[in-house]
Amino acid sequence: MFLKYKYLLKLGMLCKQNITKSIYRNVSSKKMKHNMNFWPHIKISRNINGKIDAVSFNKKSININEFPKKSEKPLIIIASGPSVSTIKTDFFDDTKFDIMGVNGSYELSPEVKFKYHVIIDRTFILNRKNIVLNILKDNELILFTTMDCLNDILIHYGYLELKCKVIIIENIDQPVYQQEKELFEIKSDEIIIQNSVAFSLNLNLGFYNGTTVAYSALQIAFFLGYKEIYFAGLDMNNFSKPRFYETQNDKLDTKLNNNLHDFIIPCFNLAHEIAIRKGVKIYNLSKNSAINSFETWIHIISATSLIWK
Repeated sequence: MFLKYKYLLKLGMLCKQNITKSIYRNVSSKKMKHNMNFWPHIKISRNINGKIDAVSFNKKSININEFPKKSEKPLIIIASGPSVSTIKTDFFDDTKFDIMGVNGSYELSPEVKFKYHVIIDRTFILNRKNIVLNILKDNELILFTTMDCLNDILIHYGYLELKCKVIIIENIDQPVYQQEKELFEIKSDEIIIQNSVAFSLNLNLGFYNGTTVAYSALQIAFFLGYKEIYFAGLDMNNFSKPRFYETQNDKLDTKLNNNLHDFIIPCFNLAHEIAIRKGVKIYNLSKNSAINSFETWIHIISATSLIWK
């Protein structure tokens, strides 16, 4: 009976959302259309820095957390590339590193204890129910996500499943309930724009997605003050293969190959330049990666058996 009630409730919300989206398309300006998925049932407020610090969903208050305090540990960002499977799980030691996951890398839990997780992809929210549920139920985890993704979580999973600590992050060019901006319209010393790509040093102002969640995660890492960052699974050269947590039969499509040269590589090159200026060390643990912006550990450590299987 309860499951039937949940299904009917979700169905009702989806029907209502379709109606309100249709209304919003007709009454809003072109520069406000990025808000149509969550208007009017989501309301927000912001703190003095501009960060979204309060959210209500159908008049139900959703707990939104502040940014965490600076950590003195180095950080590992575990992306989704197949090469993650070549790294010994023991290397992801939370006593030595803080661990940040993106999308399905949470499948390494509980062997790997994640401190942070980043989801900005609605497709992942809608197609990886078991993984998403495990993420939501982790009450020690800090989840960075967008308003669109949170909206999908609340509609498709329900607020009762939300045990993790949620922090809302926004695209610098599409702030919630504000007009969409072109990059050239953004004037801030903390948003670095170069050759039609950008890097944000201040999450209160938003992030630039760079068409890959790994790039968003890197901006979060900078903002949180990490000075030593390691990427696992940053391959970007084997798009026909399943992600390390997938099989060939359940592999989700990707558009990364279409964006690699125009967006992704220029983004990480920009991040490398900023890292040098800011004194941040970034290493790529992937042995064969299309991202050559960062030093690889295979060149700086001889005892590779400590890392790779």
